[in-house]
Amino acid sequence: MASENRAGAEALFFVANSHINAGEFNRAEACLRQAVKLRPEFAEAHANLALVLEKLGRKPKGRSLISTFPEAQSGILPSSP
Repeated sequence: MASENRAGAEALFFVANSHINAGEFNRAEACLRQAVKLRPEFAEAHANLALVLEKLGRKPKGRSLISTFPEAQSGILPSSP
């Protein structure tokens, strides 16, 4: 099950990136939300979700999302200004 979640989350992440590149931020958000649900520790998906939320005009929500996952708290990812 864990490997299936990992593969599914990664597939959703790549689909979301395609949507981001096409400017389809609502579709990207849906994919990324599913990806982080499957793999809550998936830092890149969290970071892209925060970016997408900011692109959709939900900047405070994106910033608060970044601050909630462990990589941001440990200093691996930069904090938002």
